Amino acid sequence: MTQLYDREREMKLYVQEREQAAAKDAERKSTLENIKSLMRTMKLSAKEAMNALQIAPKDQKTYLPMLKKG
Repeated sequence: MTQLYDREREMKLYVQEREQAAAKDAERKSTLENIKSLMRTMKLSAKEAMNALQIAPKDQKTYLPMLKKG
């Protein structure tokens, strides 16, 4: 019985982790699209667009390589 409980708990934890990872990925994609939109419509540089969106400097380092990929 204890093994079953442990297995259920492990599965729930795994599902929660996957959901959190999916939500974080969706947030990154949305932010990336917002940056690109500001760059395109307002003719801002990547840095200016990220500053306009109030993206923390440490997070900007994450988005710059993504923007260069396309």
